[in-house]
Amino acid sequence: CSYNISDDSSSCGQSDDAAVICMVNTTEYSNCSDGDVKLVGGETENEGNVMICHRSAWGSVCDDSWDSSDSNVVCRQLGFLPYGSTCYYRNHFNTFNNPSFIYGRFYCSGTENKLADCSWNTYYSCSYYEIAGVHCELPCNNGDIRLGDENILKGRVEVCINGTWGTICDHY
Repeated sequence: CSYNISDDSSSCGQSDDAAVICMVNTTEYSNCSDGDVKLVGGETENEGNVMICHRSAWGSVCDDSWDSSDSNVVCRQLGFLPYGSTCYYRNHFNTFNNPSFIYGRFYCSGTENKLADCSWNTYYSCSYYEIAGVHCELPCNNGDIRLGDENILKGRVEVCINGTWGTICDHY
């Protein structure tokens, strides 16, 4: 920076004092590769708020225009089932320690292999609470049975057939 030193105190009063606002740098740099994704804040490995690596730093994904096509791509990229995901909005997994920059507006068709393969807007402004999340379906084995309403004691009965969860009809 260039500057001038002056002994003339009359040319610079207290109302002319310079000021700054300092912010803590919360950017998480790591050995990630551009386009890598990870989930943070979830209770299991297959759920959480979505983060993407861009220029060797992790950033949160904005939830504007976020839908199941986008979340299915994230699940495929992470090795989970590429369909049947649940997309979440508004920092569902409450990860307030995310980096301050948020990447926004992904437009996936659902067939892409990586989130970075989708069209997206790099220069989009979102607030810290507008973070996209996802719950990915885990692979299942033929004959596995579960309750589909996320309650361990009651719910819709689902069965795994050919690696896909389906419901059982109660008409028979």
